[in-house]
Amino acid sequence: MIQEWKSAFPALEKMLNIFAQNKKSILRFSDLMADDVAAAIALDLCDPKLKNDPVAAESQVYINSKGASQLPFLQLLIATLYRSGAVGLKLDTSEPYIYAHLNQPLVSPHLIRDSTKIRLHPMLHAAYHLHEA
Repeated sequence: MIQEWKSAFPALEKMLNIFAQNKKSILRFSDLMADDVAAAIALDLCDPKLKNDPVAAESQVYINSKGASQLPFLQLLIATLYRSGAVGLKLDTSEPYIYAHLNQPLVSPHLIRDSTKIRLHPMLHAAYHLHEA
């Protein structure tokens, strides 16, 4: 999957590291919103080799803008992971998880809120040595 999306999203592998670091297959968007967590993710993506990646570019904007909200950067990151098929999203507690290959291929970043749950696609669980949250 990483090879398939590498030309459009060169930072995809680094983006997936948020799951490897947490050792969980399901994350809450609100957990990523903590300043130190968002900054660590953004710093990891600030690599000159990734300048053509839209998420890496947004991470650079977030890092360089004093007092900027991490929300647009993190929403774009999660929307990109969704688009690539790496994650499913539970946008509302009353709705099931949606996946790009089964439901809608794109999710607008602004639909991703604090209550959104992010589930790594099961095909990637073994690769990242994850367990169910």
